[in-house]
Parts: sequence; structure tokens; C-alpha cells
Amino acid sequence: MKNILAIAGLCALLAAPAFAQTNQAAEEADTPPTAEEIEDAASTISAMAANQAQAEGYCAIQNEIDAAPEGDEAAADALGEKMDAYLAGLGEDIAEAFDIADSVDEASPDNAKIDAAFAELDQACGS
Repeated sequence: MKNILAIAGLCALLAAPAFAQTNQAAEEADTPPTAEEIEDAASTISAMAANQAQAEGYCAIQNEIDAAPEGDEAAADALGEKMDAYLAGLGEDIAEAFDIADSVDEASPDNAKIDAAFAELDQACGS
């Protein structure tokens, strides 16, 4: 019986760091981005718009997203994953910039910076 309790206690001790990391990640996800993070994200997205190769790849996937039938959840999910994979392939800074942009409250005054950066990207796409 003591062996079972010892093993259960050991498992609990080994699992504690994993639970702490999960909890910390959840807390970080609820924290709104700082003004500096928003500025960095906007700058990164603007730089992507200025990079022809990066913009072309983004625009190609965005055109697929725009052409997808409305209400087709499977297509939307697949294209969302495709965009996420493309952005991740461009680097952690770009993927993080898009994550920050997604987390900015649309009613926030900081959203204007993000909107301006996406306007540059849309212009690079020809729209």
C-alpha cells in the first residue's frame, strides 16, 4: 500500500510543472498585448507587405480564403491551418505578430495601427 501511495505522490510531483506551465500559458493568453507589442506587430506586418515574396504567399492564401464558399467550415478550417503554417514558416516573429493582431480589441485605439499595417498588406495584394 505504501508503494502505491509513494508512486501516486511521485506522479503528482512530476505532473506539477506541466500544470503550472499550462496555467501560466492560459494567464498570458488572457493578458492584452502591450502598446509596444502592438507597435512591433504592426511594424512586422508592414515589413511583410514590403517583402514581395512574403506578400505574394500571403495574398495567394488570402485569395483562397476569400473564394471559399461561405459556411463551409471544413474549407475555412483547412485554409486557416494553411495560413497558420505559412506564417509559421516565415518565422516566429511574423506568426507572433499575427497572433497579437488577432488579440487586439477592435474597439481599442491601438487597433488603428494594426488596421493600417493590414491595409498595406491588402494594397500589396492589389485590393
